[in-house]
Amino acid sequence: MKFLIMAGHSASGNLGSGAVGYIDESNENRKVAPKVVEYLKELGLNATYIHLDKAKGSNYLKEQVDLANSKGNFDCVVQIHFNCGTNDKNNKTTGSEVYYLSDKGKVFAERVGKKLSTLFTDRGISNEHNYYWLRHTKCPAILIEVCFVDDKDDVKVYEENFDEVCKLIAEGLANKDFPEVVEKPVKYRIRTGGFTKEVAEEKMKYLEGLTGWWMTIKEQADGSYCILTGGFNKDRAETKLATLKELTGWWADIEEDV
Repeated sequence: MKFLIMAGHSASGNLGSGAVGYIDESNENRKVAPKVVEYLKELGLNATYIHLDKAKGSNYLKEQVDLANSKGNFDCVVQIHFNCGTNDKNNKTTGSEVYYLSDKGKVFAERVGKKLSTLFTDRGISNEHNYYWLRHTKCPAILIEVCFVDDKDDVKVYEENFDEVCKLIAEGLANKDFPEVVEKPVKYRIRTGGFTKEVAEEKMKYLEGLTGWWMTIKEQADGSYCILTGGFNKDRAETKLATLKELTGWWADIEEDV
């Protein structure tokens, strides 16, 4: 699939610039749109980013659409926007909504709306006949209102989850999720002080007999050998370290098991 992602409105301060609240819509549109393109490409899809910072004439909406239509054919063309007009007193997000016109556009709108609803209040999707972008682009089109610039709750969620917001939009468009990242738990091991190789081997056998722990010896930078245990979670490693010191009186410490 091929996507065209356009930042809505002109650049901040120009004719046709966006809403301003806790954040500036024109600025945020120009952050979100290229990041969505980046994530679509990571998902293996063809995506293009465009923006119109300053119109040549008074009809910047037409100039935006003309620019989009000049780029060729796409499965969906998308404009990124932020909404405004909330009372900001309900202590929850006002939310996201997505607009479409064509049946093909509706499919993309539904998927993007569902994704964004995992972070923001779901304002649903709407069939909208009045938006110039939806009426005049030659390809199936949607318009995404990410959240409200004048709702502190929306802005807090958006700013704290910027990358996730962009990923969710990309996943909705692509109908494909990024693989879940499972963080590998950090393990810790016990490391003794240094001995000669022969003494280290002897002491390791002694410890193995006392504890049953898996161990090995390792040469250190100064030519001595330390005894290393296998990996434990931090609490167990600290407990076992105390046990080892009590049994032997040796110097020892814990370190990340790399």
